[in-house]
Formats: sequence, C-alpha cells, structure tokens
Amino acid sequence: MKERLETYLNECRLQKNLSTKTIKAYSIDLKQFLTYSQDRECSRELLNDYIGYLSRLYSKPRTIKRKIASLKAFFNYLELDDYIEHNPFNKIRFKYKEPLLLPRTVDLQYMTLILKKAYEDIHQSRSSYEIKTTTRNAAVIELLFSTGLRVSELCNIKKEEINLDQGQLLIYGKGAKERSLYIGNYKVLQILKEYACLFQDQMDNSIFFFINRNGNRLSEQSVRFILRHYERVLKLN
Repeated sequence: MKERLETYLNECRLQKNLSTKTIKAYSIDLKQFLTYSQDRECSRELLNDYIGYLSRLYSKPRTIKRKIASLKAFFNYLELDDYIEHNPFNKIRFKYKEPLLLPRTVDLQYMTLILKKAYEDIHQSRSSYEIKTTTRNAAVIELLFSTGLRVSELCNIKKEEINLDQGQLLIYGKGAKERSLYIGNYKVLQILKEYACLFQDQMDNSIFFFINRNGNRLSEQSVRFILRHYERVLKLN
C-alpha cells in the first residue's frame, strides 16, 4: 500500500499537475490513514472505524471531509488500476453535514469606533494618495455597516448598479438572486460621492465601483484587511 501511495502521489503531481500544497495535503491525509490501519485489510468496517476516529480527533467538519475525500480518491485510483478488486468505499454512504454558522453580528460600539477612526484617518492624511485611500476605506466600511452586505457582494458592485443621486443599489447575491437596496443615510451617500470623485479617473477604466490603486476590482481580501487593520489599531480583538 505504501508503494502504491508514492505512485499515486507522483501521478497526481505529473499527470494531474496538482499544486505542491495539494500534494502535501494528500500525502499527510493518506499517510495518516496508513498509520491508523497498521496493514489491516481495507474493509468497510475499517473505514467506518477510521471515520469515527477522525470525528473524535478533529472539531472542524471541513477537515474531516477533506481527509475522507483524499482517501476516497486514492481508493478510486487503486480500483481503476486494478490494485484492488473491491473498493470498500462503494459500500459506504457517507454524509457529513457541516453545522450552520450564523453570520457574525456587529455591535453598535464596534461600528462607531471603527468609523470614527476611519474618518480621523482622512483628516490626518498628508498626501493625495493617503486622502484617496482613507476616503475609500471609510466609504467601504460605511456601506458595509449601513446595508449589511456580504464582503463579496460589496466588492462585486458594478458602477451601473449604484445610483448615488437616488441612493439606490442593486445587488446580485448567492444564486444570482437580485435585490434592490435604498441608501437613506446622508452621511453614507456623502462619503460614497467623495470616493467616486477621487477615483473617477481609475473608475473610467473599470466596470466595478470599488477599485484598488491599480484600477482593478477591490478584492475581498483587501476589505477584510482594512477591517482587521482597524480592529488591531483599536485593540478590538
């Protein structure tokens, strides 16, 4: 089995062109199973025991599902290349349901502190670059907090989907579901207009409303970095 494992990992690397990170994860997952099995026959009973072992060892369902998926792919390979006659996974109906995670709620004090600091940064800016960046950051935070948008939804807003004069915003969420939002807060509209004015030149070459300094769509990672920055500065964690 150990020899077959090395052959399988080489095929994943050379034929499937999988990344080094993915190959490493496969190797860890499969060697963990081989250590657990101790050369026992790979039966349905052994796999059920191993799944129970993983459930006791790891608290995150995603980790357990990944390890089982790695193992299942390996056994499919063994069956396809006739290294085994019977694939024990064919006799297992495995369904591991991940718990529903409720969205994180943001309390008023948290929002107030971050917004206050965001506007302070605008006033303390010493260059045009700093003014543009801090204004954009404040606009992003204001729109997030005032509408409850997902970060991905905010980053994918296109220029044609937001009307600052009428305070209307069209959002395409999960499953391409469309919903219309009304921005009724004057302060939110004001900072959004200031941002749009400062970034007008870059926005002319982009279809998106929120963009980075290179004129590309502002990424979800960048928005989360902005929030983490303020959390760290204000010691909110």
